Amino acid sequence: MAGVVQPANFSDIRSDIPDLKGDNYKIWKERILLHLGWMDIDYAIRKDEPPAPTDTSTAADIALYERWERSNRLSMMFIKTRISAGIRGSVDQHEKVQDLLKAIDEQFVTSDKALASTLIMKFSSLRLTSVRGVREHIMQIRDIVAQLKKLEVEMSESFLVHYILNTLPHQYGPFKISYNTHKDKWSINELMTMCVQEEGRLVMEQGESAMLVTHGKGKSQANQKGKGKMPPQTDIKKDSTCFFCKKKGHMKKECTKFQKWLADKGSSFSLFYKSDCVGNGTLSDGLYCINLQNNATYDSMHVHTGIKRCVINEDSSKLWHRRLGHISIERIKRLVNEGVLNTLDFTDFETCVDCIKGKQTNKSKKGANRSSDILEIIHTDICSLDMDSHGQKYFISFIDDYSRYMYLYMLYNKNEALDAFKIFKAEVEKQCGKQIKIVRSDRGGEYYGRYTEDGQAPGPFAKFLQEHGIVAQYTMPGSPDQNGVAERRNRTLLDMVRSMLSSSNLPKSLWVEALKTAVYILNRVPTKAVPKTPFELWKGWKPSLRHMRVWGCPSEVRIYNPQEKKLDPRTISGYFIGYAERSKGYRFYCPSHSTRIVESRNAKFLENDLISGRDQTRNIVSENDHSESQPSTSSDRLGIVYSTPQVQTGVEQPIIEVPQAADDIPVDQVVQALPRTFEQRVEPHTSQEYDGTTLRRSTRPKKSAIPDDYVVYLQESDYNIGAENDPESFSQAMSCKESELWYNAMKEEMNSMKSNGVWDLVELPNGVKAIGCKWVFKTKKDSLGNIERYKARLVAKGFTQKEGIDYTETFSPVSKKDSLRIILALVAHFDLELQQMDVKTAFLNGDLEEEVYMKQPEGFPSSDGEHLVCKLKKSIYGLKQASRQWYLKFHNVISSFGFVENIMDQCIYQKVSGSKICFLVLYVDDILLATNDKGLLHEVKQFLSKNFDMKDMGEASYVIGIKIHRDRFQGILGLSQETYINKILKRFRMNDCSPSVAPIVKGDRFNLNQCPKNDLEREQMKNIPYASAVGSLMYAQVCTRPDIAFAVGMLGRYQSDPGLDHWRAAKKVMRYLQGTKDYMLMYRRTDNLEVIGYSDSDFAGCIDSRKSTSGYIFMMASGAVSWRSAKQTLIATSTMEAEFVSCFEATSHGVWLKSFISGLRIMDSISRPLKIYCDNSAAVFMAKNNKSGSRSKHIDIKYLAIRERIKEKKVVIEHVSTELMIVDPLTKGMPLLKFKDHVAKMGLGSIM
Repeated sequence: MAGVVQPANFSDIRSDIPDLKGDNYKIWKERILLHLGWMDIDYAIRKDEPPAPTDTSTAADIALYERWERSNRLSMMFIKTRISAGIRGSVDQHEKVQDLLKAIDEQFVTSDKALASTLIMKFSSLRLTSVRGVREHIMQIRDIVAQLKKLEVEMSESFLVHYILNTLPHQYGPFKISYNTHKDKWSINELMTMCVQEEGRLVMEQGESAMLVTHGKGKSQANQKGKGKMPPQTDIKKDSTCFFCKKKGHMKKECTKFQKWLADKGSSFSLFYKSDCVGNGTLSDGLYCINLQNNATYDSMHVHTGIKRCVINEDSSKLWHRRLGHISIERIKRLVNEGVLNTLDFTDFETCVDCIKGKQTNKSKKGANRSSDILEIIHTDICSLDMDSHGQKYFISFIDDYSRYMYLYMLYNKNEALDAFKIFKAEVEKQCGKQIKIVRSDRGGEYYGRYTEDGQAPGPFAKFLQEHGIVAQYTMPGSPDQNGVAERRNRTLLDMVRSMLSSSNLPKSLWVEALKTAVYILNRVPTKAVPKTPFELWKGWKPSLRHMRVWGCPSEVRIYNPQEKKLDPRTISGYFIGYAERSKGYRFYCPSHSTRIVESRNAKFLENDLISGRDQTRNIVSENDHSESQPSTSSDRLGIVYSTPQVQTGVEQPIIEVPQAADDIPVDQVVQALPRTFEQRVEPHTSQEYDGTTLRRSTRPKKSAIPDDYVVYLQESDYNIGAENDPESFSQAMSCKESELWYNAMKEEMNSMKSNGVWDLVELPNGVKAIGCKWVFKTKKDSLGNIERYKARLVAKGFTQKEGIDYTETFSPVSKKDSLRIILALVAHFDLELQQMDVKTAFLNGDLEEEVYMKQPEGFPSSDGEHLVCKLKKSIYGLKQASRQWYLKFHNVISSFGFVENIMDQCIYQKVSGSKICFLVLYVDDILLATNDKGLLHEVKQFLSKNFDMKDMGEASYVIGIKIHRDRFQGILGLSQETYINKILKRFRMNDCSPSVAPIVKGDRFNLNQCPKNDLEREQMKNIPYASAVGSLMYAQVCTRPDIAFAVGMLGRYQSDPGLDHWRAAKKVMRYLQGTKDYMLMYRRTDNLEVIGYSDSDFAGCIDSRKSTSGYIFMMASGAVSWRSAKQTLIATSTMEAEFVSCFEATSHGVWLKSFISGLRIMDSISRPLKIYCDNSAAVFMAKNNKSGSRSKHIDIKYLAIRERIKEKKVVIEHVSTELMIVDPLTKGMPLLKFKDHVAKMGLGSIM
């Protein structure tokens, strides 16, 4: 549209905008509005919607409305892509961008205050440590200050200089003194420069190559974390102050920051006999690789511990926030201050989105009088939920006013409240040696009874209180705040339940388990109303939190099985859902178990997987309680009384175990068909029984284990890469909830048939059989996966046609992917206009030459009689000749307008008029138009619309599953298949997998020995959609991803009989795509436009046939336009022969490229010989010289045709260094750095 700036590439712009997560709303909104204004698509935000155009509207009115509609549509798309998936569902859908921004503003504008508090807390806790340099430390402070400034919290530069100095450690003491005595004030930039110099001086003074690293906690200290204990007679340590770190609660000799260990910087790794945690890292080649950066002076080093375990990070406040059911950070701090928990690191605590989802509400009124002893006042209330658990829809709570200790019972009906109170009264009065004096509740009928003119008509509950001398206190009608303790506690419980369910993704049917766990937690954590924890006030000693685990975390559960055999798996997969009642143990949700919910004291908790939100390698936390369990009691029919005693006071210190390889474990014991949330990678357990001790790993060589990320799929048909819910028949379409939409789509198709004169209704001639037809339904989606329209297509059953009677010729050309990429490369280089059009019901334009009769469509019988049949006049979809007839019709029409087809690709047309040129790419019914003149573009569109029923889709953005990103300012055009890759990953349940750094690496080998060797293995592989996975990957490779060409080609060689190793390799390719799905194949405006080829080959890379793999790639406009990786048809006897054969294949394709581009008449450089590089000098010599020797005289004559092509100056072969051979990834596995470098040179990458 004239006067409107074309929007820049969305991916380029979006990289500067953070995703909306709730706590960054103000920054997010500022960036959004800034970028929408910069792209000139904020018109719909600044102006209200103009009146919709009518027949009387002027051209100016229509243009104004179109501008507003375009701005509204693009702004909505842009904003939705910058909302995180975690909160996208909580934002209501709107048709106007103004309404969308208003809804987001109402929901998140109050989060600025919380964000400011979080940033200030983080700012105040910053200290310079040896983990990072002083420059990074100051930059982090400045970043937080900048964020606070946007939230209207400002700090002066003078204050910041003094604050930064105070965050420096004692080694900077002389430097601080120097500043304080200096007359001139420093700016922050000057301070940073001086600090960096001081840091360098301190490093120089440290002497020889040694550095200090903070040592982990000793075992004696770690074992004390969270343990329950009786109140001590004296507590000297609590009030003491450490002389080293200046913190309270310990002495200098116990300070973890004072204990140091030395590591030799000059050696490749250091060995330590202790198993303490010294940092964060990964396991590699039996060594823990820990990054110990110190002002970029020291490289990463390897630490090998003698004991194969390291302590999990128990000092994370984020971890304990999840373990304690998402309680507030203030409560956690109180636990630390009271000694229940050791000192925690609060710097890693960020705003919890799950808490915002579950807890955001209005403020309530404060309570009033307090009791002075336990059981003086009991608060009670009944709450119900929409979902029931085995008929239990209600729960009743009893809360002691003095301690805030709580009991909870599940009820089937409200009239069971009295039975629950009797059980509660009997237990607490017996255990506490006191009696209940007052019960405070609302005026519900289950408590109060009825109110009459004479006053209260007490019900059973009220009468029971009267009989036992208990005072009943009731709230006034409409005053729930008078029972605020119970009301607020119920709200807190439901807040926690929602947060726990949100963070775990477990089914909502487990709300009862989450509720009881929430009660268990609240009884053991502080509350503002009382000075100590409810547990301590109720029991008399501090609670233990050491056994607490994150609710919903994946777990491997050891259950009691007297029939267990030695080779049976020792654990089952499940999820932690609570603490056992009246016993010391845990409760687990195990869908694969017959009872689904089991209890066990032995389990391995994988908390890190849930907290990180990624499907990463499991860090297994071992729990094994060897203390005696208390006898359990049967549960009452009312439900489970959740006032359980303290659980597991003698649990072992959690450790992260080094996984052991499995010895001959049967596949069916470790392979399970599980839901998505079960797709965690668990190392198989050994058959040796676990006795609770850490066993020394045997030095005997182990056989390869079953792949840890292996999952069997029950049915391949469960995953459809298109729309999963599209009806498959007319009856299904009419019985689904979208039946009206599908019926309207069918009516539209029938109207199209009628307007195009597709058939005539006639009597079926004698001796002629009519073919059938059926409806095909499909939801058309945009590039973001949103449904654009419901489409119904009437398709003839062409498989019943007979050749020579119903049809003769069927061939129809289709545009090659190479041709499409070349046209798009030219668009990027010459900055051409690129528009897209769609031919509606394209096949119906083709004229039939044969007589074909078809039955009437289902659901639309003719009023003239159902016995009539359709005599087809047009090539309806499904006929064998339909695509050919459409192509012939289009060719004749477009040729009459002056377009000429390219002799090398019959679906590429061009029209030249003086200096004007227009390219037309036909892909069945999709048309791309690329031109250097808008006037010519308008003429072509008018002509097409006059001859066919066309849909003008404007600027090309999505064609044959490829997203077109364009930044005309920078001269970049990118092709992305991110949406398609996401569909692949979702189809094969890999959408949450951890990414891989490469699809195949050096040393990866495949051979026939990896194929199934017996019927059992073949039966297991039948359930794996290997062929579908390879086919799906093949389409991505053919269109935009040359970096996976070699890996996909290798996988395709074993489609007839794949094994587990081949399936694992296919999943590795998908994991690589997971990490690089934002990669685009980019073309750029260049100074010298030319086509350059690269040819390469491995030597005897196929272990089975000893054949080599050829690969070539052709570059144009800084991006790959053509590539191929394939096994050679002969066995080469030398590297020269393999490279020479590869050069032949590259020149064959190069000749085609040269002829195709020459026909476009737009590249002058194509008249010169096409340059192809090869890194084998012997092959280059043989190609250029007519000479044969004893090692080359046997080469087939067809391969010698390369010399003829060089002689005719069609191509030229040049030698290039192996380091510059970018086609290497198409022929072999490579080292990671070289692979990434070559992939980038292919034009693949993310637009930054």
